[in-house]
Amino acid sequence: MKTNCMPRECCLKLQSIYISLNKSEKRIADILMNGTLAVPATTIKNLAAEAECSEATVVRFAKKLGYDGYLDMRRKFADYINNPPVLQYDDMKLEDPVESIIKKVYETTVQSLEDTYNFLELDKINNAAEIIAGANKILVAGVGDGAVTADAAYHKFVRIGLQCFTSTDIDMQLILCSQMNPDTDVLIIISHSGLTKSLLNLAKAAKKYRIPMIVITNYETSPLALEADIILQGYSFTTDTNGEVISKRITQFFIIEILYICTLKILGHHNVEILTNSNTAVKPNKA
Repeated sequence: MKTNCMPRECCLKLQSIYISLNKSEKRIADILMNGTLAVPATTIKNLAAEAECSEATVVRFAKKLGYDGYLDMRRKFADYINNPPVLQYDDMKLEDPVESIIKKVYETTVQSLEDTYNFLELDKINNAAEIIAGANKILVAGVGDGAVTADAAYHKFVRIGLQCFTSTDIDMQLILCSQMNPDTDVLIIISHSGLTKSLLNLAKAAKKYRIPMIVITNYETSPLALEADIILQGYSFTTDTNGEVISKRITQFFIIEILYICTLKILGHHNVEILTNSNTAVKPNKA
């Protein structure tokens, strides 16, 4: 993928919505990501012909990326040519030397955090923190290594005196959800892909019970994200030799840390005292 052939925001948007595009739109996306055509010098007619689609499809595609239309997209691509290329997400390969692996892991981790920081929406963070601060009960759910992030969130919220629950058992997640109050409780689901079946089942159950839902994911148009009331999006696209996305948990921890501190800020001094008491309580277990 030639991510340096397009504006950064376009590159990230394309990768985050790619799974939801139809076949014609994916052909356009592939042309852009592979640098097959120079967009600033390509007419809508030529791009439509290359992608074997209609000109109307090209316009709809451009609007999905946040542009007013294809002409607006061409202008933004042309403006980008005058800017230096940004750090690309560079996948890991088995033949990479150790020095290269260390460099790639470091650079992609930094890039993931920088992209997440640049594109986090302040109003969504504020709304999510307000909901969490006002909740009687918080359920945080994740599976696989996503459960590690969920457990970290659970520990943070409990330390400041919130009634927070988590479970790695997918049946227990559904049971806990069924006992939640739609007027006072909130569900937080953590899933990089937004495709995990058990978490999608949990989200649908939450919808049925009308439980407010915050989803932390990498893909804003994934099935799970489409069920959410608030989507908080991380940006991490580099894969290792097994195709596993690296740095994805880093961005999730980053978002959880932001929610935790913003929630504590809303709750104020009383909960800061609770945090102090929590820290004092565990001191005997510290070396």
